[in-house]
Amino acid sequence: MQYETQTLYDYWRVIYKRKWMVAATFGVTFIVASIYAAMRPPEYRAEAIVRIAPPSFYTKLPGYDVTNWYPSEMMSNEVRAVESTEVARKAAIRLGWIKPGMTQEQELGAVGRMSSLYAAETMDGGMLRIFARGREPVLLAEAVNAVVLAYRDRDLEERTSQANKTLEDLEKRKTELERTLDVSEKARQAFMMKNPSLGLSDSLAMQMMDLEGRYKELLKVYTEEHYEVKQVKQRIASVKAQLAELPAKDSELARLTREMRLNEDLYTTVNRQYEEARVMLSSVSSFVSPLSPAVPPTEPIAPNRQVSVLIGSFLGLFLGVMGAFLLESLDVSISTIEDLETLLETPVIGIIPSINVGQDKIFGSWLPRFLRVRRRKTEVFREQLVMESANSGPMMEPYHALRAGILSKLGADRPLALLFSSSGESEGKTLTTLNFAASAAHAGLKVLLVDIDFRKGMVNKALGIPDTPGFSDIFTRKIPWETSVARSTDLLMGQLSTDRLIAFAGVDNLYVIPRGHAMPNTIDFLQSIPVEDVLREWKSRFDLVIFDTPPILMFVDAVLMSKHMDGVVLVYRSGYIPREAVRRAKNQLATGGANILGVVLNDINQSELGPQSVYKSYGNYNYDVHP
Repeated sequence: MQYETQTLYDYWRVIYKRKWMVAATFGVTFIVASIYAAMRPPEYRAEAIVRIAPPSFYTKLPGYDVTNWYPSEMMSNEVRAVESTEVARKAAIRLGWIKPGMTQEQELGAVGRMSSLYAAETMDGGMLRIFARGREPVLLAEAVNAVVLAYRDRDLEERTSQANKTLEDLEKRKTELERTLDVSEKARQAFMMKNPSLGLSDSLAMQMMDLEGRYKELLKVYTEEHYEVKQVKQRIASVKAQLAELPAKDSELARLTREMRLNEDLYTTVNRQYEEARVMLSSVSSFVSPLSPAVPPTEPIAPNRQVSVLIGSFLGLFLGVMGAFLLESLDVSISTIEDLETLLETPVIGIIPSINVGQDKIFGSWLPRFLRVRRRKTEVFREQLVMESANSGPMMEPYHALRAGILSKLGADRPLALLFSSSGESEGKTLTTLNFAASAAHAGLKVLLVDIDFRKGMVNKALGIPDTPGFSDIFTRKIPWETSVARSTDLLMGQLSTDRLIAFAGVDNLYVIPRGHAMPNTIDFLQSIPVEDVLREWKSRFDLVIFDTPPILMFVDAVLMSKHMDGVVLVYRSGYIPREAVRRAKNQLATGGANILGVVLNDINQSELGPQSVYKSYGNYNYDVHP
């Protein structure tokens, strides 16, 4: 089966149907947001800015080269350092939150108070923004400034420690080189004392070292083909030749001399670095420079009451709409004509809009649905009758349309016996039956309305007439049926408005048989009476014989009587009874042999009839009134 595409109106219909729930959700959320915004204490923010860069006088320390300074690559590490427990503890000590003699738990609690402090890199680069949020502006500023100083001290301690370590390493290296140089000098001296005649080899060795050094320097500037390079190379070859002629002792002396000179050079270099480190250690400075200290804030940053209320309003509206659609998806009842016809495979032959009059005008539609009121008050019930309405014309139109639909199925050339029932109680079955009968009488038809709801019959209460004698008395007490009929004179003597009844055209065509005395065994009673004979006689006297029966799923009365009727009309109150219940009721009628004419969709909101519903204009349609 093809289903219509959902339109915007379908979504609006769901929202309008649950409008009171949407409004309640919106109202509650709005009130809660307003109270929360009003009661929430103000929150402040204190902020300080620090720069991270080497001082201008800081050039170089052993092991550090500030020419390779890239602050953007280290900012993430600096942010973590600011937010570290070490800095928080130092700041807590500065503020006096941690004192000597405190337990570890107390110290952790003091450090935990700094958890609201954060750091972030600025857009300019090379700077950090350190901030905190809280309710005490003065304390916030003090805490932020304490963190800045603690962070600076940590950076200074770290760099001083690094410089001290470098100095210690250089001192160890210097001591080692001193011992090595002393050993090499003593070895050369001892060798010379053993060989006093050696001297030329020493001179040649020194000359050889000088030439090799010059050769290396020239190669940095010239090629091998340059004449100076060639000259030095020739001299080196000449010295080597001379050294080769020296005895082996001269060669050993030359080796010892070279080793001593090398150790001297290494010692000189390390000693110079050591002295530089000692001098620069006193110049070690922190890379952290406070630029803008934190000051106690004067204006709170939160709460923004207007924004909070606005967000709460939007949230309430969103939750209300979502709740409406959720309830609609969970709703097992039926509210639209298309859904009802699809479910029952039976046409909807009548649509009765919601009737809100008198004291029931405001609450008559949604309050009974919301509270699931089981029975209406008699006074309110009577106000729904077309005979009691000051403007009965618009109210009767749906019932005229219903009668036209019934006659189109059964024909208008013969008297008809009709049965009205519903799947459950409080679906407006009796009200629909009464108004249908009154509308038919208003149209000139002679109508007999029979109440066979022996348990909770409402016809006599609504019309304000006695319930006895009635239908049950005709058979149990053997009284003529004519004596149990309530005519227009009886209605005028009842509790309905006399003026309205007199003004209602066709009241003389309406005849009513109340239910009569209660029956101990209704099923046996209905199966024992000659229904066909009674209907034959009544149809010879009336144009329409209409039966009001109890709910189908609660009692079997309607099923037993339905097979004797020309047609059965099933009344369904929009959005009230689960769909499975109304389907079971329809199946029971079909199983009992009933001629189901169709379904009357009762008490339907105008919003559910569609955007172009003709019923919406009934209240503004003026009927001509004649005396």
